[in-house]
Amino acid sequence: LLRVLQDPADQQLGWHTPATSILVVKKDMDDTVTEEFKAIVQWLLEERKLKVYIEESVKHQPGIVDDHHFRSTLQNLLTINIEIDDYKLELVDLVVCLGGDGTFLHASSLFQQNAPPVIAFSLGTLGFLTKFKISDFKSVIDKVLDDNPRVALRNRLTCEIHFSKNKTVEKHAVSQVLNEIVVDRGPSAFLTNLNIICNERHITNIEGDGLIIATPTGSTAYSLASGGCMVHPCVPSILFTPICPHALSSRPVILPAGVQLKIQTSENARGPMWISVDGRSRQQLSPDDYICITTSIHPLACICANDPVEDWFISISDCLHWNMRHRQR
Repeated sequence: LLRVLQDPADQQLGWHTPATSILVVKKDMDDTVTEEFKAIVQWLLEERKLKVYIEESVKHQPGIVDDHHFRSTLQNLLTINIEIDDYKLELVDLVVCLGGDGTFLHASSLFQQNAPPVIAFSLGTLGFLTKFKISDFKSVIDKVLDDNPRVALRNRLTCEIHFSKNKTVEKHAVSQVLNEIVVDRGPSAFLTNLNIICNERHITNIEGDGLIIATPTGSTAYSLASGGCMVHPCVPSILFTPICPHALSSRPVILPAGVQLKIQTSENARGPMWISVDGRSRQQLSPDDYICITTSIHPLACICANDPVEDWFISISDCLHWNMRHRQR
């Protein structure tokens, strides 16, 4: 009797009620994506009869606001300003992403709690996370809305920055992170010195340029360039990758998804620590500040072109040229 273990992160999308609202996220200030953006939103409005949301900033971009032929369509689009009416995000049933991996990360950052499924069309530079050709947008979106496509649940990290003064926490900021959290020395000429605490137990100090805490999705980005391992996005884990550590024995490790990490500047550090999440929101932290990182309870459901395993191997082969070599004669 052969038993096959079903991957819990490999699931099918099922609609309890038909989708009625779609958010279209466009690559910011890129004219090469504008025509495709117009075609998709017009089709969603006129053919699929859906409510279409766009970001407020997109509405005013060149090529959109000054296109007289697109004016009637533009008037029928609903807008979301993340700064003042992010509650509208709760109305979105599906996200259509037009761009590259950076646009995909931006779309993830819009949803700081539950996130709807995401379809990503490749219109950027790399396209590791964008699985679909823009020329197929009608058939792809039709299948997602009318069928039960495969989805990959990509774990995110919850990053809490605790801002302290005189050892007393005054406030904290929380972010949902899809790729990685980078803690480094910033512009300082000195090595960073970080205390690492796992599940309330001190495990090590990192002296070097910094540290990357990555998701499996982020394992093929900055973490990989720093010597970390590639991990399939459906593997529940947290990657711990030092950046240029000042110790030959300091190596990347993969931790269980359920641990809690705390990072703070060592008392004898010669410089401050800086933090960025998914390549943005870079800021300097004071010596009393600290960072807490856990696996988020809000994963991101990504529509698969084939299935999560096949899609991943296609990406590392096409984008990273994994294991490619001249064959022996």
